[in-house]
Order: sequence, then structure tokens, then C-alpha cells
Amino acid sequence: MSTGAIRADIDRVEAAIGTAAVDATARADATAGQFYDLSIPIDLALVVGNADIVTDVILGHKFQIVAASFLVTEAIVLNGGSTVTLQLDVEATPVTGGVIVLSAASARGVWAAGTAITAGNAVSATQKISVRSESVTAHTSGKGILILRLKSVA
Repeated sequence: MSTGAIRADIDRVEAAIGTAAVDATARADATAGQFYDLSIPIDLALVVGNADIVTDVILGHKFQIVAASFLVTEAIVLNGGSTVTLQLDVEATPVTGGVIVLSAASARGVWAAGTAITAGNAVSATQKISVRSESVTAHTSGKGILILRLKSVA
């Protein structure tokens, strides 16, 4: 697939979802042991300081967050050499791992993997997950898609 075709696909996804989105089939058929991705578009121009980016996402079934990554769709520009750190929370408690650090070197197409998730990643059917920023000390611009790899549990 060409870069242009990939870009067009990303544009369609970003245009179609203004909030957290998950494959409808995966959500409807949350069979234990099934893996699926939750994609959350993020505009880094809206990220200032230590702030909530996405809050109170409830998927309605039990799952584990097994991995986190970020696909840069618009080059990240940071003033003052700062970084953007994304942290996952379950009911306002940080997940151990899954931390993603984005730098000014994050050009379009860069895939930034989060740290290994080792604890605090089990989510009940009624618990809320959130994404927050840390360590943003200067104005930021750029866009991307936060992708959470989830595993349904019984």
C-alpha cells in the first residue's frame, strides 16, 4: 500500500471519529480472550501541562489493557525541547507501564510504542479508562492516534 493510500485511510478514520472508537464487531462480540484495538485520535495542540486528554471511557465489558502505542499523523512540534508523555489510568489510578513519550523528532508516520504494561491494567465492565498528559512544558502541535491493545476477559 502506498504512503498516499495509508494517509487517505488515516484521514478517513480521523474524519469519522471525533471520540474514542472501537471496532463495532469486537465490542459487540467481546468474547473472552479476544484481542482488539481501541483507537483514540489526539490533537496535541489541545494538550497543555498535566491534563486529562480523554476521560471516562466505559466499554461495558471486562478487559485488560495489554499494550499502548501512538501513530503520528501530523508531525509533532515542541517548543523548548520538551516532550509529551501520555499516561493511561483506570478509575484515576495509573496503569503500571503503557507510558508513551513523544519528542520533537516524531515525524508523520512514526510509531511510538509505550513501555511494557505490567500491572493495574484490569478493567471491569463499569470502570472508566482515561488518558492524560504529563510533562508538557511548552506549546505543542501535531496529531496522532493512540492505539490501545485490549484483551477481553470473562
